[in-house]
Amino acid sequence: MSNTNRSEIKHPILDRQPPSSLHATESRVLALSKGALGHVFELDYKGSVTLVEDLEGLGVETVVPGSANRLGVITEAGDAYMINRRSLEPELVEMEGVRCMGVGSKHEVLITDEAVWVRGESTSPSVKYADLR
Repeated sequence: MSNTNRSEIKHPILDRQPPSSLHATESRVLALSKGALGHVFELDYKGSVTLVEDLEGLGVETVVPGSANRLGVITEAGDAYMINRRSLEPELVEMEGVRCMGVGSKHEVLITDEAVWVRGESTSPSVKYADLR
């Protein structure tokens, strides 16, 4: 790799606060910058950086890479968001108190303090899989 052309990753926000972690899906690389606001960036092989703007200020706690270039995000408040490759905005998953999630190509598994929930296609309702009480 040292013999290849290197490209610098430049973005005004990253100049002030470098990313704290990197996450990869099948053909996407995402960087999480934790801090007062928390930001998620998409990086490409040419060195360009795209800010996933709609997550600014939500207190990003965890980024969950998944299949089919899908990405889940859990906020400090326990909200979960799904980002698909084609989405213009992240989709809020209508579930409170999310502590952990798994992201498949067409489904998500969400764990709250009380239950495990499974949701199929993004338009289908969530189904309780197990009660943890």
